[in-house]
Amino acid sequence: MSYLFKFYSKQYDKFMKKFKLDKNDIIIKAIKDTYGLKVLDIGGGTGSLAKELISLGANVTILDPEINMTKIAKEKSKEVKIINGYSDNIPIRDSSIDIVIMRDSFHHISKKEETLQECKRVLKKDGKIIIYEFDKKSFIGKVIFIFETLCFERIKMLTINEMKELTYKYFKSGEIIEISKYEYIYIGSK
Repeated sequence: MSYLFKFYSKQYDKFMKKFKLDKNDIIIKAIKDTYGLKVLDIGGGTGSLAKELISLGANVTILDPEINMTKIAKEKSKEVKIINGYSDNIPIRDSSIDIVIMRDSFHHISKKEETLQECKRVLKKDGKIIIYEFDKKSFIGKVIFIFETLCFERIKMLTINEMKELTYKYFKSGEIIEISKYEYIYIGSK
């Protein structure tokens, strides 16, 4: 993956909290009842969301290419399953996942279409996909873009309309909820 996550993995959680970018509560609220669900957290990194979901009774697998990040996730929760790999080739059998989550990670994924196709493949019938992202048109979105680009990240942020256009190709129903002036969440169903 990247310089940013490889070398700043130990500071990642502190950074997310300091700048109030750690929006686990929004994701959990969107899921509602997590007990017994099989969750795939793509780009789950240090496992802060996974730990909370596990405490609420979910079975969570993190798919993330950065080993330094997922080592921290494993330290936080022994129950989390880790797959170090990429989202355009998910090594999980078809129709076995209840919810796929991408919190603040979709803009890091270069193969977006292939990733959405893979998410659709691994989701159960009526499974859900939740994508939390920053709107590239917003001031905060532009700041994040500049910061991550300066950290040698190759990212592609989407506007709300671009997200709608892209995701509606793969999921039968979906909605976008604007969380603030700079962030939104897409919730779709297989």
